[in-house]
Amino acid sequence: VHSLHRASQCADDLFAETIGDKSLTARQLVVLEIVAGHNKPSQTEICEKSGIDRSTVADIVRLLIKKGYLMRRRTRFDARRYAVQLTDEGRRALEHALPHVRDLEERLASALEPKQREQFLDSLQRILAASAERSKGR
Repeated sequence: VHSLHRASQCADDLFAETIGDKSLTARQLVVLEIVAGHNKPSQTEICEKSGIDRSTVADIVRLLIKKGYLMRRRTRFDARRYAVQLTDEGRRALEHALPHVRDLEERLASALEPKQREQFLDSLQRILAASAERSKGR
């Protein structure tokens, strides 16, 4: 577990260094990507797609609204739910960050041979799937 945590910290540090914009974190980028890829998702849907817990997603969405990257409105069909969408500024921030992130992913993966990369990514997906399955049982 310690090695996985350290690898995550390393990736976060490299992300901040690569983006060069300290105002956008890796988790915030994940939320922007999910919002961009779905039609006005709810915060619950963002939680489900990202694996980030509810209160953290709420904090991230609030912060991204404050930065002008997202807007949030109550849904017409359920007044308790918010639909979230990108602003033009949010789309620009996402478009700026994505090429840097792809480069970072390549740099991180370059430590592994192609077959090792495939096995590593498959292993991570299995870990995430098993974790999601355990969470459903709670």
